[in-house]
Amino acid sequence: LRNGKSKMTLMGLICRPPNSCLDIGCKLNQEIKLACRNGNATVVMGDFNMQVDWANQVGAGPQEREFVECLCDGFSEQLVLAPTKEKAILDLVLCNEPDLIKELEINEPFGGSDHNMVRFNLQLERDKGRSELSVLQLNKGDYGVMREDLAKVDWKDTLAGMTVE
Repeated sequence: LRNGKSKMTLMGLICRPPNSCLDIGCKLNQEIKLACRNGNATVVMGDFNMQVDWANQVGAGPQEREFVECLCDGFSEQLVLAPTKEKAILDLVLCNEPDLIKELEINEPFGGSDHNMVRFNLQLERDKGRSELSVLQLNKGDYGVMREDLAKVDWKDTLAGMTVE
C-alpha cells in the first residue's frame, strides 16, 4: 500500500503452527527484520503461537526470547494487549509505526475458531499527487459553438460510402 507521503506500507499475515521447529522461528525473525529495515511502514499480523509475557516483553523459551529481541531490533511494537486464546496473547499485530493502527479491539471468535478476532483500522493518508485519471468537465463545454461547427459539416458527403462496420 502506498500512503500520502509516497511511502510504502508493507502488510504481512502470519500463521505459525504451535510447536514449530526453531528453523521456522529463525526464518520468521529474518523476514520481519528485512521488512522493517527498508524504511517503509510495516504491519505484520496473525497467529504467532508464541508464549510471551507482553507486559514485560519476556519470552517463555529461547525461540520466544529471540522473537522479542527481533521486534526490538526492528523497532516494531506488539499492539495486542488482551488475550486472544484463553489467557494467552497468541494473535499479534506488529507495527514499526504504531500510529497507523487505530481502534484495535479484541472481539468474539470468528466462525468455529478457538481464537478471538483482532480488529483494527489502518490509518493511511491518500496520496494527493496528480491522478492519472482523466476527468471530463462536461459542464464547461461550449455546446453552442459545437453545434455551429457540426452544422457546417456536409454529413452526406463525409459519410458517403461508409458502413456501420
